[in-house]
Amino acid sequence: MKKYLLLGVFLAVLIISLPHDAGAALAIGSRVKTTADLNVRSTPSIYGTKLGTQLLGAQGAILKGYVIANGYVWWNVDFDNAPDGWVVKNYLAEISITTSPPPTPIPTPVSAKFQIGDRVQVNAEPLNVRSIPSKSGTILGTKIKGALGAISSLPNNAGAVNSDGYWWWYVNFDSGADGWVVEDYLDKVNIVTASSITVLSPNGGESWTKGTTKVISWKSNYNNRCDIGATGGTCALLAPQTIDIFLGSWSPPCTVSPCPVAPNFGTFIAKGINDNGIFSWEVGNGLIEGTVIPESKYTITVFRSDGFSDTSDAPFSIVATSTCPPGTIQTGQTNSIPPTPICTPIITPSITAISPVSGPVGTNVSITGTGFTSTGNMVTFGFGGIPNLNSADGKTISFKVPSSMNAGCYYSVPQCLMPAISVVPGQYQVSVKNSNGTSNALTFTVTTTTTTPPPPAVTLTANSSTGSLALLSGQSLVLAWSSVNTSGCYIGTDVNNTSIRASSGTLTIFPGESLYPKAPTTYQAKCLTQTVIGSYPDFVIASVTVSPPATQPSITVLSPNGGESWTRGTARQISFNSAFPVNIYLSPQNNLNGYYVVLATNVASPFNWAVGQPNVDNNPSGTSIADGRYYICISNRDTGQSDCSDTPFSIVAAPAAAKYIYGDFVEVAVSSTNVYDSVNRTSIVGTQQLKSIGTITAGPESSGVGIIWLVRFETGVSGWVVDPALRFMTANLSIVYSPQQVFATSSPQLFYKTTGISPAYLAHYRAFVKKNGSFIGDVFGGGAGFGNGSATTVWEKTKYGNFGNTALVTPASGSGYTLFVGILRNINKGPIARDLDSTTINNYFVAYAETAPFTVVPAPLSPPISTKFTKGDGINVLYEPLYTHPTYDSGASYEQKTVGSVGRVIGGPVNVYGLNMWNIDFEKGEDGWVIEDYISKTSSTNPTPTPCAIPTPPSGCYVQQNIGSCSYSTVCPTPTGQPTPTPSSTSGLSIGSRVKTAYTVNIRETAGGTIKGYQYTSAQGTVIDGPITAGIYVWWKVDFDSGADGWAAGSYLTAISGTGPVP
Repeated sequence: MKKYLLLGVFLAVLIISLPHDAGAALAIGSRVKTTADLNVRSTPSIYGTKLGTQLLGAQGAILKGYVIANGYVWWNVDFDNAPDGWVVKNYLAEISITTSPPPTPIPTPVSAKFQIGDRVQVNAEPLNVRSIPSKSGTILGTKIKGALGAISSLPNNAGAVNSDGYWWWYVNFDSGADGWVVEDYLDKVNIVTASSITVLSPNGGESWTKGTTKVISWKSNYNNRCDIGATGGTCALLAPQTIDIFLGSWSPPCTVSPCPVAPNFGTFIAKGINDNGIFSWEVGNGLIEGTVIPESKYTITVFRSDGFSDTSDAPFSIVATSTCPPGTIQTGQTNSIPPTPICTPIITPSITAISPVSGPVGTNVSITGTGFTSTGNMVTFGFGGIPNLNSADGKTISFKVPSSMNAGCYYSVPQCLMPAISVVPGQYQVSVKNSNGTSNALTFTVTTTTTTPPPPAVTLTANSSTGSLALLSGQSLVLAWSSVNTSGCYIGTDVNNTSIRASSGTLTIFPGESLYPKAPTTYQAKCLTQTVIGSYPDFVIASVTVSPPATQPSITVLSPNGGESWTRGTARQISFNSAFPVNIYLSPQNNLNGYYVVLATNVASPFNWAVGQPNVDNNPSGTSIADGRYYICISNRDTGQSDCSDTPFSIVAAPAAAKYIYGDFVEVAVSSTNVYDSVNRTSIVGTQQLKSIGTITAGPESSGVGIIWLVRFETGVSGWVVDPALRFMTANLSIVYSPQQVFATSSPQLFYKTTGISPAYLAHYRAFVKKNGSFIGDVFGGGAGFGNGSATTVWEKTKYGNFGNTALVTPASGSGYTLFVGILRNINKGPIARDLDSTTINNYFVAYAETAPFTVVPAPLSPPISTKFTKGDGINVLYEPLYTHPTYDSGASYEQKTVGSVGRVIGGPVNVYGLNMWNIDFEKGEDGWVIEDYISKTSSTNPTPTPCAIPTPPSGCYVQQNIGSCSYSTVCPTPTGQPTPTPSSTSGLSIGSRVKTAYTVNIRETAGGTIKGYQYTSAQGTVIDGPITAGIYVWWKVDFDSGADGWAAGSYLTAISGTGPVP
């Protein structure tokens, strides 16, 4: 039984005296350790937010302080491990620091493999591209081997980042996602300029005499050729292209009318030659024997086989054999058609010096002399020659000592079929030959090369996805080859009938290609050798043999495998075990003539199938699949392996309109029913009994035994249940208390109570107002959980009515109003008033009830005041649940009271929207305002207690009431050299006391102030402030071990032994 205290205020004055050097033993920068488990706070105060706890022995360094607050000295400590913050000095001890020389700094490792802007290529696949430089980063995409990109300075000019044991670079790839990748899977590449082809000679103005040999030259660039950096790797190279050369007539622009007839002549002079940049042409000869090319002006067009081409910038002339007099040479011609030759005196070439006079292959040599033409000079070097050399001044020519030459037609002439001969150390005669004649010869000595190039060689490897050369059907085969000193390679089983490829590269052979091995197969790499020092054959060859295994892994149909019933039009998965893609067929149960329908080709498991739909690309037009029983069969085209489902499955028509929809409340309609794991009823997961309640979450589906539904039951197992075992949920409902008269205010209160049988947590309800039989508005509220599932469930709601559908309006005065309450039949179908009439009610509710008519009357100017109770009357609770409220007009609740709870009237009445409210002081639990209808007067009243007399304490002291009596203790703190918490009073509580709650207790922001939370019975904590008297309670501030901290009434606290964490 609680005792009641006179309202008053205790003033507690604690005088704490700290010495001047209370914090001087420590200083900013001191190293400290904790001497107990120590709370760390956000501010230097026992009210500061707890950031965490540092255990005994934790070390750190002082950052700030000191601050005196709440009777303690506080320091801010940067602990070696989080959290950091303010702690009490009493639990810190200084530790010594041994000074030692600073450690030698270890240089931060930096990757130098790439620089910002470098072009890179992926050397392995698949390579993940991530959002951050870490294996935990989100994968933005993947890159295949050979993907190109550039090292980026983004983000934030990061460069290389070391994380998870890898160096990471940010790469802007040429296509797809950009992001962070590991450097181990990148190679640096130097990309050649963009693809192009350019005619060099003749490019306009030249005069070539019929019968002479001239060199047509051009330059090719490829944008996907690349040089691998020092880190190695591979680079995909475009296969060498071929060249066609076309000679076309040219006419000057027409300036008169009508235009004269212009020459129209054109012919190919070369086709399919190698793209090495030069072609020696006997002027006047066409590709087709007997072609006559007249003297005129022409342009040259060079076509490359990958689609690129270029034409000379201006015309050149083809002239007849020179008619110039002896001692002259034709150097040009007039613009007439046919042109007239221009004769120039001949200056026979002459060599005066060679520099240097010796050197190895590759030496740059300069020839000095006279009579050199601007173009078309040829240097004769021993048994061969170096053609098409230019001389800008007519006095000097430069060339590089070649590594090999062709004795018959010079080393660089494309049509020459004679073998090239290597240039070996020795003496060679050097002269210059051009259209003016041949010079004298001087000697150049070729010396020994300092390094000998490696001999031509090639390697070939083969790999499958399993790493084995016993290749499974359906697996791809990757051939990889590399070579040195070769000009290209042929790859395949018959290298004499394949196209030439790059000197190094890879080739992926997929199942079904002509090269795919069905039996042991040998692949070759046959590479053309380049001429280097030494004698080598024309080709180098490597080979590798690939064999299929003796047996292939089996394939097996998994689903449907017999007995299933699949509804037409639904999405199903056909699944199977297979190491390779298969074809899927549908075969009728009575397959008389081998009839089947193709469902899919070359697919992996599982295959998503729209039931009843054939593959339109592999079946005749009009193919249809009727309802019936079928087998699913799969096969592999390479091995001939196949399998079918063990027994037939059924394709059935879609069911009629669904009996239930998602969210409907249902119950078991039979004594017991099985609950299955799936539509196919593979296994029973449990059973449900008569009237077990649940909601429909999926269905309907066909199960082979009829329609089946997925049900989430209120209790027990959930799963698939056959239709006959279910029915709509049953419930009953009646109203046992209804409004008699309602005031016409903007928020009229409709107080009612109902009883009935309803499920515990699934049932939802709605309430409506009707006028003369018609629904006119919704009542605020509605929800789940109003019942407890027992045979008789009593529940209540107090509502503020919404008589419009969208806004609060004042109902018109008058009679004929009723309140309609219903239990919904579907969790998602909650109607509003305009949805309802006598024909639609059953669409929404499984049970409903309606009150007797009530009247709406004008609101009185002064609400009627109840005289049912007077202050001091004893009361008890008639109905439950009854909630206490902090104020008479508050919607918040303090505590639920049960039938039989007793108390005493201490305030009221107050009329709120027609309801009388009384303030009750209950003997147990929270006090507050309650509705008059729920309580009745007891036969006796509780006497009003005599107020306790509060003594006046001496200066510097305070008084504290002893709980359970009108006696008080006087407390006078004694200052000491250390911070002293508030001393204990004889009541048993003081600052620092450990306490627990005797009941569920509200926790307030201030003593007697706003509620900030609550603590359940037996919650433990430490008193950190108080006592303060406010209202009828003595209040203590408690730092609870968990949950809300704050002020609690001392009447609900009990002192306990033990200690908690220090501040």
